[in-house]
Amino acid sequence: MPRMKFGQKAKNPVKTGLRLLKLIAKGNIPLLVVVCLAIVVSAVCGVRVSLFLQDLIDGFILPMLQSGVQDWGALRLALLKLSGFLVAGTVCSYLTQRL
Repeated sequence: MPRMKFGQKAKNPVKTGLRLLKLIAKGNIPLLVVVCLAIVVSAVCGVRVSLFLQDLIDGFILPMLQSGVQDWGALRLALLKLSGFLVAGTVCSYLTQRL
């Protein structure tokens, strides 16, 4: 089978991708599914954590500063949710690297 030159495109990239996926998943389909799920969960957690800062400022800090009432209960709950997303993202990232 002739080797491809740099910059040359595959004739059938879908077929090549499926063949590569078969080689990767050979006997390890459950592991491949777990890794794919871990990648998706890690990405979702990363996006959620980055968007949380805006929610934190708009929904908790600014209203506390404007009203003068310091109700820390809702902020604590929001920070617990943030820590849950951080832990889930970290665990999924670790699983992705180790499996």
